[in-house]
Amino acid sequence: MVRLAPSSLYVHSPNCDYAEHTVSVGNVWKAVNTGALHFFNNKLHAPFCFFIAQKVKKDVGDVSILVNNAGVITAADLLSTQDHQIEKMFEVNTLAHFWTTRAFLPAMMSNNHGHIVTVASGAGSFMVAYCSSKFAAVGFHKALTEELSTLGKDGIKTTCLSPVFINTGFIKNPSTRLGKILEVEEVVEALMEGILTNQKMVFVPPHLSIALLSEMLFPERAVALLKKLTNAKFDAVVGQRSTQ
Repeated sequence: MVRLAPSSLYVHSPNCDYAEHTVSVGNVWKAVNTGALHFFNNKLHAPFCFFIAQKVKKDVGDVSILVNNAGVITAADLLSTQDHQIEKMFEVNTLAHFWTTRAFLPAMMSNNHGHIVTVASGAGSFMVAYCSSKFAAVGFHKALTEELSTLGKDGIKTTCLSPVFINTGFIKNPSTRLGKILEVEEVVEALMEGILTNQKMVFVPPHLSIALLSEMLFPERAVALLKKLTNAKFDAVVGQRSTQ
């Protein structure tokens, strides 16, 4: 078992019940019991992130590990997804990474020490808006990694987590013919291992990296066949043209 023992943990989530479940399964209830766990579900915009960064620095000092984990999803095809839902997914799944990183990165730069974690997704088809927002998060991680290297800040590490379906209730009735639905605990364990060993990309399950590589190496028909064999399913809204 790989564990981190934070002295104080701040969690942002659009749904605090989901956030509490995720953190508790991550086995940091010590933080809860000592009052060191803080939840906030305010709209995650730049001024608020800078306010939280100042509060955290005052309460516990400089942050050494920033995990950009908040996420929202609308399980629907593109034409069934409403305008405000698309905007919300990009606000939380993509833009929030910019605001939190800009808020906490200056202290890491001064100390040349820290770790920034980007939580992306292994979802690769359907849900155009959600997948696009997570694809942008991967781009953010890669660009940030290169920028820190160019600036000579080799003491600041980066990790991108890319999991498939997780049993959190985030989407309804997920299933897959190959593999299994992940439990939160095993995803947390993989991420903790990735942080402690400075892995740039953490795929859960690990063979997901092979599947992604196959898209570049194998013919399109072979990749399409592999996706059919996987037969990933979940409840979604399809075929309802949005008017908003």
